[in-house]
Amino acid sequence: MNFEGTSDYTYDDYRNGIYLLAEKIKDFKPDYVCGISRGGLVPAVEISYKNNIPLVTLDPRSIYSVNSLHRLLTSETISVIMVDEICDSGATVKKVHDLFEKEFQWAFLVYNISQTVIKNPIYHYAINRNNDKRYFNFHWDRKNIHGTEK
Repeated sequence: MNFEGTSDYTYDDYRNGIYLLAEKIKDFKPDYVCGISRGGLVPAVEISYKNNIPLVTLDPRSIYSVNSLHRLLTSETISVIMVDEICDSGATVKKVHDLFEKEFQWAFLVYNISQTVIKNPIYHYAINRNNDKRYFNFHWDRKNIHGTEK
């Protein structure tokens, strides 16, 4: 995707987003919150703490991570909510669906309403990538390990 301009998803946006997602996820009552590596890990940890739901993580590029989650999902009664910071095209969601051949509930801080991969996601902030090409800077991404701006 070719981005046009940037937008900061500030710490205040994040706090508001986490509060909203955590409240909505309570209604879903999942057995696990799953943070998608890397951007989904930060919000997933917060949601896990706020709702006292165990946390698991998934790096869809790692066979070890995928196999671990496969073992957890062997029970039909296990419900998992997947958390990622942003849904742009739905490619990550499609990859997770293809890996597990299972539909999951998803939660995002920022969600592209113009993609059609996900049904009924939980989200804080909606964008339409057909006409909104901004790159979103999340507060945890703005500094590198040396403490300087990226």
